[in-house]
Amino acid sequence: MNDYRTVIGINLGTTHSSFAYSFMSPSNICIYKEWRDGIGYKFPTVLYYDDEYKNVTIGRNGHDRNPVELFKLLLGKMENEPPLQYGKAIIDYLHEFGKIVKRTIQHVDFDQALIVLTVPDNNTMLTRSFFTMREYAFKAGLLKDPLSQNFRLTTESKAIALYCMKYLREHNLSVGEKFIVVDCGDNTVYLSTMLLWNNEKLCLISERIEIDCGGDLADQEFLKFIERKIGSSRMNLISENKLQEIKNIFGSIKLSFTGIQSEFVTINFDSGFALRQLFYRNDNNNRWHFKLEFEDVKAIIDPIVERIVQLVDSQLRLCDNCFAISLVGDFGRSKYLQLRIEEKFSTRVLVSRPPDSCTAILRGAVLQGLNYANSDQAYIIKLEEENKKAQEFNNLLHEKYDGLQEKYDDLHEKYDGLQEKYDDLHEKYDDLQEKYDDLQEKYDNLQEIEIKYVNQIRINQQYKNDIILQDQSEKQTQNNYRLLYDDLQKNYDDLTKKYNEEINHWSK
Repeated sequence: MNDYRTVIGINLGTTHSSFAYSFMSPSNICIYKEWRDGIGYKFPTVLYYDDEYKNVTIGRNGHDRNPVELFKLLLGKMENEPPLQYGKAIIDYLHEFGKIVKRTIQHVDFDQALIVLTVPDNNTMLTRSFFTMREYAFKAGLLKDPLSQNFRLTTESKAIALYCMKYLREHNLSVGEKFIVVDCGDNTVYLSTMLLWNNEKLCLISERIEIDCGGDLADQEFLKFIERKIGSSRMNLISENKLQEIKNIFGSIKLSFTGIQSEFVTINFDSGFALRQLFYRNDNNNRWHFKLEFEDVKAIIDPIVERIVQLVDSQLRLCDNCFAISLVGDFGRSKYLQLRIEEKFSTRVLVSRPPDSCTAILRGAVLQGLNYANSDQAYIIKLEEENKKAQEFNNLLHEKYDGLQEKYDDLHEKYDGLQEKYDDLHEKYDDLQEKYDDLQEKYDNLQEIEIKYVNQIRINQQYKNDIILQDQSEKQTQNNYRLLYDDLQKNYDDLTKKYNEEINHWSK
């Protein structure tokens, strides 16, 4: 984890590249515009090598040698590792480009800078691209560590959508609402339908649509228009750099064109016009002139604008609950395109063109980097708080552990004493058990004797009972004899008395 101080967004474009930076402030994003041979904030994605491929320069810079360009297109087709020459081209370009970045913010320690690089949306191997591009950035000198955490990738559409969302949030875009991003670039127009989730998270809810009708198509049509006016032979005399200057001149024309005839001023390509000087090749007999009329410009631009309007209309029909259309990109600055979009869709949705929208990719990349950095910082703070709580809890556990250890030692000491007593008691128990076994044996013997004598006692008791019964019978008999004796005695006495009475009676 780093304590980030700067976020740098780099857009490695197909034809032009650019960069922006912020000192951790989303409201203060700086776009670099001091290119020596660039156009505004853009710098040509072009390399020039010497014959030994050792010394390298970037940008057009007036070279007439064959340039190395369009190497960025490989990033969208990374099923296999890039060939060496493409990897070398990317590394060399980033190395020279990085020198300009470092000179611009030279007071910044790059260990505290988070670099966010944009990649094409058709790159299906984003994770693999991350490791490849991080290696390239390291070899180019942008990173000090090949495993640096100071590097992020983001897709071009994600960066643009994030920037548009931030702007639309200021115009009451709510969670659950959708918006369509119309990115009108130099080569291609992209349409993305986004849904806003909680915590300002974005979700792509339909497949990104792509058509080849960007601003460069108008430039090519303008060159064809010139060729029709001056002829192929004269056209072939124009150098590559001069052709680029011609396209630059038409660039301002196509962007300022409104489609309203009263606002258009016919341009005369004749004496006194700077463009004419481009066509002279020391041939005094090579004289020509032509006019660029309203209908000429409209014929060049109108088919391109019409395709874009139709594409937006078809996408809008598929998108219910759409809050807004956001028009961005270099060709999105076309006043004619803006008027057509506004005229066609303003009654259905909010039509917005965020400020500085031609730099939406750069600004979105920086915003995404700020989100990464802030989430990292928040994560660090959270970790520190959790670590503090964990340390306090750990200290409390140590205190409790020490107390428990002391109690354990006391209990262990008591246990040893009880164990000793237990052993003594067990020994006594064994002695008592032995005595018990002896007593049990004696008891069993006594039981046998008791059983034997109890039976004898029972027999004797029965005999005694018989004797008692016999004695009782004899006593009863004796009583009967006594009663009989008593009766006989009484009878005798009665008879004796009667006899005496009779005697006495007769004696008288």
